[in-house]
Amino acid sequence: QVAGQTLTQQIGEWSADRYDGNLRGSVDAVLGTVVQGWAFDLDGEDVAHQALPVSIYIDGEYVASTIANIERQDLVSAFPLWSVGAWHGYNVSLNIPARFRDGGVHGVEVFGLEYTEGRMTKIGETYYRTIDANSVMGSVPTM
Repeated sequence: QVAGQTLTQQIGEWSADRYDGNLRGSVDAVLGTVVQGWAFDLDGEDVAHQALPVSIYIDGEYVASTIANIERQDLVSAFPLWSVGAWHGYNVSLNIPARFRDGGVHGVEVFGLEYTEGRMTKIGETYYRTIDANSVMGSVPTM
């Protein structure tokens, strides 16, 4: 819920109850060597033009950063009341450290910086993927 109202729009895996403060975002894909999605912070003075720093972690260890500033027109229509604009997408090609390229299952997490709170907030869930010797993140392992 946001401001006492249940949100009905869905993009990717976004769900309002997963986020702290006013950060909104989604992890749309974690596959191959790419992590992509979108993120914005409603606390910003000019949300439509404020690019959000995003960081990627594997097993709790920092591996990459980017800025969520790629055009995503779907955000404009999904959040018309907030006037967030379209420039909040991210697409990160990871250079995965060798210690994770063992064919085992690893947890991939994405965090966005909430500007006014000065803290990193997790976007989505922990995405468990096998990572092979070629740095390729496979599909979700079956349990």
